[in-house]
Formats: sequence, structure tokens, C-alpha cells
Amino acid sequence: MGNRRGCISQVRLQIAYQLVQDYGIPLAEVARQLGVSMSAISKAITTRMKE
Repeated sequence: MGNRRGCISQVRLQIAYQLVQDYGIPLAEVARQLGVSMSAISKAITTRMKE
């Protein structure tokens, strides 16, 4: 049995990135809808932008 956390995190990151960057939805709203903290969304987006 594998751990699914990595896949879910990656999917959440992709969704969050698109919602914030492409649609201009505020970080707080994205975090609330995805069930994670606003700082987690911010860090994930910043990390993705550096790649």
C-alpha cells in the first residue's frame, strides 16, 4: 500500500497555482477551498515559480 499524500499535494499545488495566477483568486479563498493554510499556498506557489 502506497502513500497518496504526495499526489494529493501535487494536485492541490497545480490547482492553487492556476487559481491564483490565471484567475486572480485571492490566496485566502484558495486556501479555504482546498483546506490548507494560506502560508502553505503561498510557499507552494513561490516554490513553483522558481522552477
